[in-house]
Amino acid sequence: MKNGRCRLHGGLSTGPRTPEGLERSRRARWKHGRYSREAKQAAREARWNDPGYVEAQRQAFKRQMERESRRTWRKLKADWNNAESALLERIASLRRQRAGEP
Repeated sequence: MKNGRCRLHGGLSTGPRTPEGLERSRRARWKHGRYSREAKQAAREARWNDPGYVEAQRQAFKRQMERESRRTWRKLKADWNNAESALLERIASLRRQRAGEP
């Protein structure tokens, strides 16, 4: 219907369904194209052609890898210390048992 409501029950329209209707709706909503797929791709290519941007991305990736490496090392070190203390406790327990202590 012309008022945008459903012919059958008077509810709101669910929008265009056909490819032609969807395309017409997209064109009606178009404002400036700054965020279109083509514009985004062109901006992305322009950024990656800039040596300063590439170097900044490389440095950021390097810092991220160093942080993750430090985190992993700390976790491994903590796990090792926990395992070592558990092993020492087990050895002490076995020595106490061997000596006849409870």
